[in-house]
Amino acid sequence: MSWFTASAFARAGDKEAALDWMENAVNRGFLNGAVLTDHDPFLANLRGEERFAALIEKARKGAEAAHG
Repeated sequence: MSWFTASAFARAGDKEAALDWMENAVNRGFLNGAVLTDHDPFLANLRGEERFAALIEKARKGAEAAHG
């Protein structure tokens, strides 16, 4: 649900709220970085943000740890 909320805030142009919800999603186990970086067009306006890049890295590391 947090990812959907992040996407909605991103569409509305509220980058900080979108990033807050995206951080919540990653912290709760949403580790599919490909969805965040490639497949969700509504997050496009966040992709140049430093905080977005840090969340993607955190999701990537979490996914690697989960898959061994």
